Amino acid sequence: MRGTEGEFCKMWEDELAKSQTRGPMSKRALYPFLMKCLAEEGFFDEWRTPGEIAFEANKRVSRTWRPIRPSTVRRYMQKAGLKMQERKKNKATPYEYKL
Repeated sequence: MRGTEGEFCKMWEDELAKSQTRGPMSKRALYPFLMKCLAEEGFFDEWRTPGEIAFEANKRVSRTWRPIRPSTVRRYMQKAGLKMQERKKNKATPYEYKL
């Protein structure tokens, strides 16, 4: 989840700076925020499955918290306000998402 220069996205750095004075974000706010951060980094330029999205987002979730599940990825993307395209190749494969 690092950018091309080896740095985290600007939104994430700003949030870390704010958390030094007021504490970490709640889970309710953090999970949609992570989806926005992934979109800003260009992660959704290709078709991605919910498993891939959850794996990348969970890299920034505390180990003591419940990780994001692939079944909830779509809900967090909607809460983040992302206008995603979705497709399903056939009944046996999961949905895929792209900006």
